[in-house]
Formats: sequence, C-alpha cells, structure tokens
Amino acid sequence: HTARHRVMASAVLGFPRALVPVSGGGATSASSASLSVLQWNILARWASTPSSFPFVDEAVLPWEVRRDAIVAAVLEHAPTVACLEEVDVGTVDEVTSVLAEHGYEIKFMRKPANTDATVVAWKRDELRLVAHSTIKYSEHTATHPVLDNANQVAVMCAFEFFGTSGKQGAARQVTPSAPSSDMSPTSSTTSPLLQPRADVVVAATHLKAKHGHEHVRDAEAQVLHKTVLAMCKAHGDAAAVVAGDFNSEPDQPSVQRFVAPTQGGGFASAYPVAPEAFTTYKQRDIIIKRTIDYIFHRNGSHCTLHPRALLALPTAEQLPTMLPSAAYPSDHLALLCQFDIHT
Repeated sequence: HTARHRVMASAVLGFPRALVPVSGGGATSASSASLSVLQWNILARWASTPSSFPFVDEAVLPWEVRRDAIVAAVLEHAPTVACLEEVDVGTVDEVTSVLAEHGYEIKFMRKPANTDATVVAWKRDELRLVAHSTIKYSEHTATHPVLDNANQVAVMCAFEFFGTSGKQGAARQVTPSAPSSDMSPTSSTTSPLLQPRADVVVAATHLKAKHGHEHVRDAEAQVLHKTVLAMCKAHGDAAAVVAGDFNSEPDQPSVQRFVAPTQGGGFASAYPVAPEAFTTYKQRDIIIKRTIDYIFHRNGSHCTLHPRALLALPTAEQLPTMLPSAAYPSDHLALLCQFDIHT
C-alpha cells in the first residue's frame, strides 16, 4: 500500500463519529442475539471523476486512492451485515476478497447498463444464509410501465441467526403461501414448495438518481416493498431490514412507501428525521446537502428488532470539507444501526 493509502485510511478511521444510544431503544430484557447493519454508497469508480466533482482535489478521486480507506472503514465498523452500493464490478473482487479474509460472505448484483453492483456481505460465523434473491426493476414493467428503462437492482438475503433453531445451522421448514408475482424466480435459492424459516431478511438497493425521477423511484420502492414482504412471508414471517441509497428525501413517496403507516408492512426508519441532517454533502453546479440514504426495519412474528445505537451523523461544521475528500472516500456517509434481537 502507498503512503497515501495509509494516511487516508487512518484519516477515515479517525473520523469523529460516535455510536450514539437510541433514546428509549434497545430490548427491555436480555436479547438472544444482536445485529448491526451498515449502509454505504461507496462512490463508483466510473462516477468519481473531476467532471462529477469539479471542486474536489483530483488527487483524492481515483479508486486506487479511496479503496483501502473504504475497506478499512467497513472493517473498523465490523457490521454483521454490510449493504454497499456503487461497487464497481471490476473492483468487487478487491473489496470482497478482503472482506472474505475477515469472515464475510458476499452476494452481489450488477446494474444492467452500468459497471457497478449492489452488495450484501455478512459475517459467516453469525448468520447462516437461508435464501437469496435479486430484483431487476426493469423486469416489472407489467405492473409498473415507468420502469421500462430502469437500470437499478436490489439484493435480498434471508438469514438465520446461529443457535436460534436449537442446533447451529439447522433449518426450520415452513410451508409458504403462493409466491408473489414480484418475486424473482431466477435467483431464489430455495424450492417454492418448501422453504426454510428465516429470522431476518436484509435487502440492499440503489434507486434511480437525479431530480425529476421521483415517479420512477416510487415505482421501484413499490416493487421492493412488496417483494421484501413476500420473501419475509415465504420464510415464516421473518423480520426485515431494508438499506439503500434511495436518492429521495424523507418526505418523498419512495421513502414514505416504507415509513408511512398507511403503507402497511410495519417498517420504521432507524435514523430519525432531523431538519439539519444529511447523508450526502457535495458541490457540483450547486451545493447538495440531503438525506437520501436509509436503514428501514420491521419486526417478524418470531424475531423482533430493537434499535440500540446509531453511528452519529456529523454536522456540516464537523466536516473538514465537502465530500469526497482526503478525510472521507465517498460522497455519501456510511450509516450503521445496532439492533438487539429477540427470537
């Protein structure tokens, strides 16, 4: 590793962000397990260019400069599950091989028309993969014609906590109802006739970018919401965590699909909405400071999630400069929620 890599990684690891207890959060009695979920758009190599970030020092933009800092930050937080967006297919092996050396297994899916992928990585000694599935939003034009040219995807993994079945790795079988038409049959790892029960489904996604496309993001969110709930139901009414870069602010329809009580599903946002909060902060032709990244969660019939602590979001004054920078390798801030689990 170069001296620049070491300095940058050290700066990221020293970034002043504390884990803050959730007010009134956590389980009321001893939990049977714990789960920490990291959400991070790491900024794709193809998107990290001087033309995209004209006010950023060009020296901090290359992937080779940012790579070690990104991996070091993920390992420093040591989440049970990491949901990562904008991971270049050409660099997936660079990221996932290091994570694998530290005990992670990985599933990912590439965008149809781009070189970056969405990744779900989990600690193999804490979770057993029960099933996984993927979504190509462009395959749902029958119900959502606006998705005809959609380039976005999602990755969903159903997990069992080791020890919750009475014997490590033992699968508990359930008989699911008919699968939803929104389920992706080509990527499911389980039989539609007999599927093992799971404790929690974790989904990662990256919805369509740019202003003026909220109707597309809302359609993507509808597909995601329905598909995640169908996967939860198919695996014994599992709990769920949905993480991603939604490219939408808290009051917009694609986010409200998950948090508005009228939508059903019982989802809530791990991070409270705060007027001055932001998850991306950068300057292009204008300064962009928005909350567009989220961790949503819901309880299942046999597994409940109690947020215990959150990785604090900095204020603008706490950042040395806008993002990305020599002190932080992405234009998005990583989110992390620690859950207490009852099964």
